[in-house]
Amino acid sequence: MTGTNERRTVQRIAFFTEASLEGLDVGRTDVRITEISAGGAFVDTRSVLPAGAVTYLLFTLGDRQLRVKAQVRYAIPSIGMGLAFTELSPEDRQTLAEFVGVR
Repeated sequence: MTGTNERRTVQRIAFFTEASLEGLDVGRTDVRITEISAGGAFVDTRSVLPAGAVTYLLFTLGDRQLRVKAQVRYAIPSIGMGLAFTELSPEDRQTLAEFVGVR
């Protein structure tokens, strides 16, 4: 059986912060990030999008406001979604890598 953890290429860490999803498929929805890595995040939300949907995740990390394009990799109804970051600026990529690396 191939599980989500086996497909993941980078380690996620526990990280709790308020965030928003906006854009292509959702308008704007408040969510909570509960895990993050340099390549993606898990967000708690009762309103999940289907796997493959594209959106933007907005959140604050340290003193930086990030707006990251992401694709839904999997969704658990009424629980949340696993997101893969699909477009990161070099600055955002470095900010995430440094944040995850120091934990």
